[in-house]
Amino acid sequence: MRTFIKSIIGILLFGLLSCEKESNVRFHLDSIDSHKYYSEEIIPTDYQKIYGKWRLYKVSGGFHGTGYEPDYDYLEIKNFGIYGLVRNDSLFEYGKI
Repeated sequence: MRTFIKSIIGILLFGLLSCEKESNVRFHLDSIDSHKYYSEEIIPTDYQKIYGKWRLYKVSGGFHGTGYEPDYDYLEIKNFGIYGLVRNDSLFEYGKI
């Protein structure tokens, strides 16, 4: 189960699909229709603990092993495969998993 969750987070961080960027607009992920991308749930019931807010504390690795600082405060994952990136209490990117 942890491997699955790590895989999903890895996919989200490195291969975000269908990104829609919003600039200088303050709104939250709850304002997006749950059925915008998928008509039914895509995450199996056993793995729906992935939904919620995820804060990235540290990134390491890469060619030099030093990592980098993320440019967002947290990742939020909503039902029906919708993700959002939040910076300064403002949703600046969202899309589908």
